[in-house]
Amino acid sequence: MEIPSKVKLRAQRIFSVSEVELFWNKNGDRLAAHTERYQKKNVKSTGGIEDVKYSKPTSHIEIFDAREKDVSVLSMPLSESYVSFGWEPSGDKFCVLVGSQHKSTPLIYMLDSSKHVPQLISKFEPSERFTNVSWAPAGGWLVVYSASTTSGAIMFIDSNGAEPTRTMLVEYPGFSKVRLLH
Repeated sequence: MEIPSKVKLRAQRIFSVSEVELFWNKNGDRLAAHTERYQKKNVKSTGGIEDVKYSKPTSHIEIFDAREKDVSVLSMPLSESYVSFGWEPSGDKFCVLVGSQHKSTPLIYMLDSSKHVPQLISKFEPSERFTNVSWAPAGGWLVVYSASTTSGAIMFIDSNGAEPTRTMLVEYPGFSKVRLLH
């Protein structure tokens, strides 16, 4: 929606959604929407309380580009369960963590205006159970880490080159909070 005129610029209908998270990039010109979609919804009512269960969930990322007049949308289904998302503050990259309860995989993508889908530029081997993504304030570097888990792993990734590289993996068993100061 354009402000202050309140003119609708773009609408995207997505059906069978059980959960959604929205992520604006720092410049405010792109919006990522993580959606969990389901194939079947079961509702059981017990004593006036409804218990809802969703079967066969799939994770998707939709990227809305607000820099263009028509606000284009890039849709990207994820091959594994979604864990976390993070935009590069001053660039065209983002990182998605996918995986299971035991191992996560950092996927780093780059947006190219000439392509219709984000380009995967790096997929690291599944390793620790990472739960969060944080980029350096100037971009280029990111950390993926597992807060509130027993492993306490932190992976440092340099994405400044043509292909992002893992520079270090450290473990702090038992650490439960991360506070990033910018």
